[in-house]
Amino acid sequence: LVKYRRAALERANKPVLFISSAEGTALAAEATAGGARVQVGPSIAGLPPEGYQPGSGIIVHTMGPSSSSYQNASYPNLFATAGWLEASSVRDLLFVCLPALGEVRIFDISDPLNKMPVVGVIQIRCSRYGLHDYRVLDYVGTDGQHRTLLVDPADQGNRLYYYNTENPANPKLELE
Repeated sequence: LVKYRRAALERANKPVLFISSAEGTALAAEATAGGARVQVGPSIAGLPPEGYQPGSGIIVHTMGPSSSSYQNASYPNLFATAGWLEASSVRDLLFVCLPALGEVRIFDISDPLNKMPVVGVIQIRCSRYGLHDYRVLDYVGTDGQHRTLLVDPADQGNRLYYYNTENPANPKLELE
């Protein structure tokens, strides 16, 4: 079973058709024997599988010593496909790269089983590509202000972007 989930803000660049292995073998045989023609309508009718949720997003799980302490919360439409996401080590913030929108969203993760509101946005190109082990370094500067370093967010030559994010709702670029 293949599940193809496209997030709310994603658009397909090429048509995609999923067929069974047997249908694929038959289609390949027809193509080898002189050609095959495949047609699909503007939409394919049918009901989604039980429990299917459109979009991407995030699922939060608690972990504990027993199953009685297990809880989860799902946010399927929180964001479209993420290039990367990283949690701050000094604050309850989650930084999420959204390549399709050219931005890094900042979420408050202080109470993730109940809510994960967007608290800020950094307008900057970002990409899922690259060889970096991390993309975000969130820290407290010598002046007591929170800073966020984005490490080459668009994978364009090890560029560093320093933002003052003391107020995550209003991040300010300080140094590139």
